This record gives sequence, structure tokens and C-alpha cells, in this order.
Amino acid sequence: MGRAWKYMPWMVLAAFCLYVVWPLFTPGFIPTHDGEYHLIRFWQFHAMLSSGHLFPRWAPDLNGGYGLPLFLFHYPFPNYIGAFWHSIGFSLADSVKLTLGIGYVMMAVFCYAWLCRLFVRKAAVLGALSCMFVPYWFVDLYVRGSVGEMLAIAWVFFVLWSIESSRGLFIAVGIGLLITTHNIMALLFFPLLSLYALLKNPGHWKALGLGVGLAAYFWIPAIFERAYMTGVNTVNYADYFPQLYELLIPSWGTGFKTSETSGNMMSVQIGIIPILIGMMSTALMAKRAKSSGLGKYELFWAIAVCLSVYMMLPASNFVWQGILLLPFVQYPWRFLSVIGVATAFFAASVASRFFTLSVFFVIAGMILTASYVRPVTYPERPDSYYLSRTNFTQGTSSLGDAFRTQWQKDVVKTPSVPARIILGDAQVIRAENNGGRIVAAVSARTKSTVRLGSVYYPGWQVFVDGKKTTIDSEYGYIDVCLEPGGHDIDAQFRQTPLRKASDILSVFSCMSIVCLFFKKRTALSRT
Repeated sequence: MGRAWKYMPWMVLAAFCLYVVWPLFTPGFIPTHDGEYHLIRFWQFHAMLSSGHLFPRWAPDLNGGYGLPLFLFHYPFPNYIGAFWHSIGFSLADSVKLTLGIGYVMMAVFCYAWLCRLFVRKAAVLGALSCMFVPYWFVDLYVRGSVGEMLAIAWVFFVLWSIESSRGLFIAVGIGLLITTHNIMALLFFPLLSLYALLKNPGHWKALGLGVGLAAYFWIPAIFERAYMTGVNTVNYADYFPQLYELLIPSWGTGFKTSETSGNMMSVQIGIIPILIGMMSTALMAKRAKSSGLGKYELFWAIAVCLSVYMMLPASNFVWQGILLLPFVQYPWRFLSVIGVATAFFAASVASRFFTLSVFFVIAGMILTASYVRPVTYPERPDSYYLSRTNFTQGTSSLGDAFRTQWQKDVVKTPSVPARIILGDAQVIRAENNGGRIVAAVSARTKSTVRLGSVYYPGWQVFVDGKKTTIDSEYGYIDVCLEPGGHDIDAQFRQTPLRKASDILSVFSCMSIVCLFFKKRTALSRT
């Protein structure tokens, strides 16, 4: 009986997780704001992995077939998960749904693991269950379809567990995974997690630094190569401030939320139950501080919640203007995710003193969100439905297809071919585009110019007859001048010095983590 009770919390969590994610396992695709973007990204990422690129940065089939450096700027880790599901036989649509479901389950597991370090087991399980029914998670799952955000919240709880467990190496891994899972959520949570970690143990700064270094291969090029792109951030955060009543009054819809819209818009509510739990936990703060020392945690999360609410309101506009990177958060209502994390702690805190009342809160939270787990679904569609439609495959997998290189003058109008002659008397004998590499054989009777089937971006290098040649990127494409005669062309998308340095920093951080792990293992085996 004792052994069965040990696993009871996990079985309870599993049952509630299954209840929430069950629609993801039913036939048909759920229409969400980002779902079809992720579907196309999984397709391209899988294609690049299949071509031998372990760290894909180029999306070869988008942008009218001319490609673009999508994965230099779009967080990579969820794409690895989606590509894995697709590689073992799941459709692209099912891969998106499975990745969302995995993110939610991981969130519940790591949330419970974190709370177990602070509270007794029964309080921890009620805290995790209360967190699982925060309305914003259902917005991410069934309205926005935000694969990256859902997985990122799981890593936030993983880092919190690692901090409470004093596992510095896990903190580093968690921070690296958070950054590569959703760079915007990392921007939001990294200061909060860093403060939490340093308050727990000032020595954790080393682990935080290693985590940032682990993800350097992604975030350094993403920051410093923004100048080469247009449409990286087309969102004006000032258009998305919710009003206070929208945070407090329950609502539900599927439309995209702005400051000006009304009607069937997505919910930005905090949730009735999270509000009640937060109020009760804050009221208990003084007693908690005297009895168990957990009052400082209540204070920490209470301040985080108050700041989050303030940052979502129009009154905080001057703060958004004054902090350099803050506008990249894009949507002020993303701060709801901080409140969702704090709810887990508050709920466990209340449950440790008022168990029966907390059970009521969990049941009430489940009832109040019951309608949120009944999404509309499209009929089941094969991958060919999406991959045969140019509105999915020929764009740039971005809002309004605004994402393009600074050299590209306008939207691609001519379908891509691996190579074509645009000037002179020449003939393309053969040509092949293998995603990140274009090879062609050209016979030129006169001095000619060949246009390869890719837009130009730093890192592309062209070799003609084995010798590196100059690229003409005036019109945004890779144009190569040829002298009369037969020529073999080999164009490759390679690393730049900045990307190489970023890769080296990530490799160094990874090796440091591995060495420290084995050093600790050796030290433990000797004791």
C-alpha cells in the first residue's frame, strides 16, 4: 500500500494531463494562430536534418523556393521535437499536436517536482493541479497553438526544480533549453530565474552563465544578424495592452487579441481561481514567514505577480519604451505566463494549510475551464493538403510574410529553379538544389550571368571550377558572372566568423558541463 501511495500523485497528474490534452490525440487539425506556421517549420527543419544538417539554419523551400535563414532567428528546440515525431511516421499536423501535448505534460511534471522541494507531497500535487488549470495555458494550447511557449514553461519549472535541488549543472542545461525553446520567453523569464537562483545561492551565477553559453550558437547570431533582415519583429507592443477588466473578468474566444478588437477575441484573463489563490497566499505571508521561512518566497512571487499585472497595462508604456530589449516580448499579455508559474507556488502554499479548501479550488478550476478544452477541429488532412498549397509553402512562415533579407527587394514572383541564365548566351546543362547547397554545370558561349535558386545572405559562398568567386547580390539573389566556356558551380551556405565563434562558445559550455558532471561523479564515488 505504501508503494502504491508513493506513485499516487503521479497517477493523479497523469489522469488530469490526459483529460486536458485528449483533444490533441483526436483526428483532425486544431485551427490556431501559430499551428500552421509550426507545421511548415517542422517540414523544413525535418528536410534539413534529413540532408545531414544537424543544426539547420536555412529553410530551402520557403520564400518562393529561394529559401531564407529562418532558423537563424526562429527558436530551434521545438523543431527537433516535431521533426522527431515526423521522422518516425507521424504526419506534420500530428507532430504539432504531439509536441504541444508533450510540452503541457512536461510542465505538469516539473511543476510538481519543484513544489515537492518546498512543500509536503499532497500540497505539491494540489499546487501542480491548480497550475495546470490556469486559463492562459489553454490559450497557448488551443487558441494560439504556441508550441515554443508551452515547452518553455516546462523548462522554467525544470530550472526552478534544479535551483531548489541545488543542481547547478541542471540549471545550466535548463537555461540553455529555455533560450533555444523560445527566445522571447527566455527574455521574459531569465531575469526572474536569475534572481531566484542568486537569492537561493549566489554561487549559481556560474550555472546561469554556462546555460547562456550553451545556447550561444543560437542567440548570438539571432541578435547580431537582425540588421540583415526585415520583418524580424513587425509587432508594435503598444497595440496589445489589455485593460484591467479584461485581466479580471473571465472570457473566451479564438480571435487574435489587440487593444482595439472586441467580440470573439482570445482570453487574457488571469482566472478566478488563480486570483483567489493568490489573495489567500498573500494574506498568509506574514504567518508563513514566522512558521516555516517560506514567507520570502511568497513575497518574491507576490512582487513578480504585481509587476506582471502592471507590465500588461497601458500605464507601463514608458517602461516598455525605456528598456531596450523589452519590445521584443511583443505582446504585454505574455506576462500572464509569469502569473501562471506563481499560481503553482501560491496554490501549494494554501494547500499546505487548507487542504480541503484547495481540493475545492482544483475542482472549481477544472469546472471553470471545462469549455476551454473543447476546441474546434478541421477534418483530418494529409500532409499533401498543406504541402500542395502555395500559401503555406511559398511564403516565409511569418506574420504577413514580412520576413526577408535586406537585399531582397520585394516578394518573390518568379518560381525558383536551381540555376537560370539572366544575361548572355549560355545554357544550364544540369542543376540541383539540395537545401543549403546548389550545384550546377553551365556552358557559356559569351560572358554570362547565372542566377542561382537562392536569395543572398551572409554565409553563402560560390565556387566556380573549384575557385571561390564574387557574388553579385544587388537584386537580393545569388548572381554569378561567368567567362565563356564550360563551368562547374558549387554554392554552399556556410558558417560566418560570428557563427563559428558562437558555435565554439556553445561547444565549450557543453564540454564544461560534461566535465563538471564527471568530476562530481568521480568525487561522489570516492566518498
